[in-house]
Formats: sequence, C-alpha cells, structure tokens
Amino acid sequence: MQVFKAFMKVLKRHMFIVILYIGIFFAISIPMSKIDSGAEAFKPSRIDICIFDEDDTPESRALTEFILSKHNRVEVDNNEDAIMDALYYCTADYILTINKGYAEKLASGTTADLFTSSHMHDSYSTVYMKSFLDNYVKAVAAYQAGGMDLAEAVKSAEDTLSHETEVTNASFTKAGNEDFSHDFAGYFRSLPYVYLAALMSTLCPVLMAMRRKDIRLRTSCSSVRFASYNFQIYLGAVVYVMLVLLAVLAVGMYLQGGFYHGKALLAALNALILSLVAISIAFLFAGFEMDGNMLNLCTQLTTLGMSFLCGSFVPLDVLDSKVQAVGRFLPLYWYIRANSMLCGDEAYNSGKLAQFMLIQTGFAVVIFMAALIVRRFRDTGGKTQNPALKAVRAQ
Repeated sequence: MQVFKAFMKVLKRHMFIVILYIGIFFAISIPMSKIDSGAEAFKPSRIDICIFDEDDTPESRALTEFILSKHNRVEVDNNEDAIMDALYYCTADYILTINKGYAEKLASGTTADLFTSSHMHDSYSTVYMKSFLDNYVKAVAAYQAGGMDLAEAVKSAEDTLSHETEVTNASFTKAGNEDFSHDFAGYFRSLPYVYLAALMSTLCPVLMAMRRKDIRLRTSCSSVRFASYNFQIYLGAVVYVMLVLLAVLAVGMYLQGGFYHGKALLAALNALILSLVAISIAFLFAGFEMDGNMLNLCTQLTTLGMSFLCGSFVPLDVLDSKVQAVGRFLPLYWYIRANSMLCGDEAYNSGKLAQFMLIQTGFAVVIFMAALIVRRFRDTGGKTQNPALKAVRAQ
C-alpha cells in the first residue's frame, strides 16, 4: 500500500484547508442550534411613531392612546424641519397628525381627510400604519351603522382590533418533524457549500500531484501495476471523504441530541451520496491539471453557483421558477429536494425520495465517467498509445 501511504502524506499538507472550512462551519452551526426553536416564533412589530393631535377630543385621544399602546412613542417638535430631521435620521418611523374635526367627521360617517402623515418612503411601517388606520375607521363606522353611538363604537373597535391571531408553522407531516426537525434540516441544507468546497480544495491538489507525468512514468517502470496504483488512489480519496463525512455526522448527532433514526438516518444517507458527487467532481477537475489559482476559481464558482441555484443559500420556494429549472441540471438541487422532503417542507413520498437520491448517484457516475475520459485523453494526448511506453521506445 505504498501509493496509499504516499497519498495520505501529500494529503496532510492540504489538511489546513478542510480544517478551516469545517471549523468555521461548526463554529457557526453549533451556537445557532442552541437558540430555542420552541420560543415564540411570531411577535407583533413595534414602530417608533410621533402623533400630533390637532382635534383634541375624547375620540382622538382614545385613538392616540390605542396606537401608543402598541407602538413606541417618539417626541418631535411640530415643525417641518424637526419632522424631516426625525425621519431622515430614523429617530421616528412615522409621523401622524390627527386633523382638526376628526371626531365630527367620524360621527357623520365621513372618512376622508381624517389624518395627515409624514414618512420617508413606502416602507413596512408606512403600509402597516395605513392599513391599521383604515381598519380602525372602518370598524368604528361598522359599529355606528349597527346602532352604537360614537363613544361605544370607538370602544368596540379597539376591542376588536386588540385581538391577536395565533401564528403557527404548518408542516406536511408531523412524523418528519419529530425525526428530522426544520432546525436540524437547516444544518444539512447549509452543509453542501462548505462540504463540497472543503473536499474539492483538498482532493484536487493531491490527485493532481499523484497524477504528475514524472510520477506516472516512474510507476510504469516499477513493479506496481497501474490498476493497483489507481485503486490505491481511489481508496485514499474515499477514506478521506468518509472521515470528513463522519466528522460532519458526529457534530450532527451532537446537535440532534442522539443517534440518527427515521428520517434523520435518510438525511445522513443523502449526505453520503453528496460525498460521491464531491469525489467525482474532484476527479474531473484534477484531470485538467490546473494551477492553484485556476483550481480555486473553478472550485468557488462551482460550489457557490450550485449553492445559489439549487436552494442551499436561499430556500427553494423563494427561488424563481426559471432558476429552479436551471438547478434541475445540477446534482445539489436533488440533494436539497430530498432534504426538504425529509423535514416536511414537501409531502413525504418514499418513491420520490429514492428517485432524488438515484438522480444524485447518476450525476456522480456521469461526472466520474467524464473524469476518466478527460484523464485518458490527457494521458494519451488524444491517441491510444500509452505515454510511458512511447517514452521507453523513444530511448
């Protein structure tokens, strides 16, 4: 196993890269996993608002108190320069003026020119306050139409708008979330970029070093057969990738709080298939014998491109349909689809899950075959004659 030992010795020189990639990933993912996912997922937003009450009636004061019970009060001088400064420097999100005659118009059923507002642009706070004021005025008008006087209508409108809606996250399958929660699925979804980049950045230089022309010529003159030489290189690559995968899965077990089971075990299998894809891409790039800068550029373009197009950085349901159409031609897309199905983002279907994994495996096989073709072409210079044999004959 001399070749295998030589492979590992060369690999040691590049281990800093994988330690750096995986170490940073763990340093981010472990603290993130400690955030209490069972905490309240939704809280109403509070904006900084200043209210000028020019009507100064019980109805206008009731509205002012109701708004300030839900938002933060900001004091601003009632002049144009102060208002513009407050909005420009973001000390206030919204400036509301309750116009003179607000109570009279509200009592008569008039809804026009009740308020004047100042804001920098159509932001979330602007849309939110406009919607709130419209709903408030409509609620008061509806209760008045039902026979209530203005004071009772204002009180009933406040009670109605004070009710909070319970917000929950829907899931297609409860069992999927029990075995493979959304938080744990996020760990596997963000894994591909770091995992692929780390493996390719370390494997490719080692494979290119082991495939140098002088090394091949020495091997052809030694007692080591080419089949054994290639087998030991492949074995070294597989052992290295499996060790990195075991480290990733071990940290996953720590985050999960126990051994993999159920759908989490299938997620680990999905990560194993991703490892095969990483090995095949590394063999393909190594066949072109690029320099370090070009290799790093190709690695980053490949990993970042697939991560953005396939849903690793941005969830698939947010991506445009055209982007997803492009992603279907990349192996990482099917890894993310399988991961999404396992955590419940998609309806679970064992047949489709097997299909997603088989597609990834197919990509790995096709890329590896392409790597063999590239390697064969470079070894022979486009001819069928062995370059080692040609060198011996030339002597």
